[in-house]
Amino acid sequence: MLIEKEEDEDFGNVDPESGRIEIPHSVQLVFQTIQFTQLQRAQKDVSESLSAILKNVNMALHHMRVGRELEVETGLRIAPGSELEERKRRASLTQSIGHFMMSSYDREVDFIHLLRWMQETRNMLLEEEEREDQELEEVTEDWVTLMEMKIGKSLDAFQECIVKISRLCALLFDADPRRKTQDLGKHLLP
Repeated sequence: MLIEKEEDEDFGNVDPESGRIEIPHSVQLVFQTIQFTQLQRAQKDVSESLSAILKNVNMALHHMRVGRELEVETGLRIAPGSELEERKRRASLTQSIGHFMMSSYDREVDFIHLLRWMQETRNMLLEEEEREDQELEEVTEDWVTLMEMKIGKSLDAFQECIVKISRLCALLFDADPRRKTQDLGKHLLP
């Protein structure tokens, strides 16, 4: 195998008469192996493509044969004299399918509107619930604050009453009768 020499390249043995380079046998074997591998890959790709095409053709032929057999069995094959009736029947079926499609589309549109309405209603109810929760929370906070104040005042009043009762009891149960009358007057007067 010989390759033409390009300018400014030095590959080794050059035939001075023809300007070609001699390629060693081991390099030629590598080139042949690469070419053989590329050829095998190309053959494999072509084979796969052809088998896919053959498979598709066989499937189409099978469907055509099965379809023809079904037409013969069910009587769907159009007789030469009944083409007009068949066209009318097909037009009627096409029209029925069209009506069904339109009613299906109308239902879909209705369901879309219903879904939107339900989503809007759900959002409104969630907002109302949040507002009611906030109001309830505010009322509860106010009530808790008010009850804390009332309980505090009640406890203070109870404590004052207990102090007065304890003083009164101390005066009543004191052993000195003269001090009782003097202290009783002081404690009863504010």
